[in-house]
Amino acid sequence: MLHHNNIGKLFLAMTLSLVTVGFQNESLAAPRPAEDQRDDNQGVQLQARAQRVIKGIEAELRGEFRRQNGNQDDEGRRKRLRGELDNINLPAKTEISFCLATSSGSIPLAAVRLGDNDDDQKNAEFELDTQNGDSVPNVAVGNHLEARKGANAGKADCMAPLLISARFHR
Repeated sequence: MLHHNNIGKLFLAMTLSLVTVGFQNESLAAPRPAEDQRDDNQGVQLQARAQRVIKGIEAELRGEFRRQNGNQDDEGRRKRLRGELDNINLPAKTEISFCLATSSGSIPLAAVRLGDNDDDQKNAEFELDTQNGDSVPNVAVGNHLEARKGANAGKADCMAPLLISARFHR
């Protein structure tokens, strides 16, 4: 009788274990929206920031992406992407290309020329806004905002030498 009771307990324990594993696998396999694709009626806001010493001075790259009502149907939804490279120690009139590096390639965003003389504060910035008619790419967590030295006929050149890169995060 004692042996029969132990087998029953063992069978019950194994059954409960299998049921528990089954529920865990099912809940883990359930599709969830990607972190950067949530629609919580507040939209999506991502930030990027990095510092790097360039020619003896620490430069800072910052980026911000906002998408209203962050669902995947972007028609009629406002998107804004801005970037700023501060304290850049490069000669006057140097062109800076801003690019978005994604898993499927680089997207040229803007080309900006530094001030006319070496005494000007060395900053370069851009802003794209669908409300102004600009084409604004979608940005996802893990994408990188890049600042590159040089441009191609006034357009961003994503093959120019990389100055600094900042990863987008929540």
